Amino acid sequence: MTELKPCPFCGCEMSIAIRDYKLIKTQRYSIVHPDNGCILEGYESRETSARGELVDKWNRRVGE
Repeated sequence: MTELKPCPFCGCEMSIAIRDYKLIKTQRYSIVHPDNGCILEGYESRETSARGELVDKWNRRVGE
């Protein structure tokens, strides 16, 4: 699994939150820091690749 880069705004360490919606057979992925409110709302997907796509988008930085 790819490691998440820190928040580009405050520098905090981030983690992935996963919510399962069993009735509609999907998951929602978000990148969050629960203590300070930084969040990137993510994808709802039935595909396992959605988590990797969210990490790739989070880790993308201008000029890199």
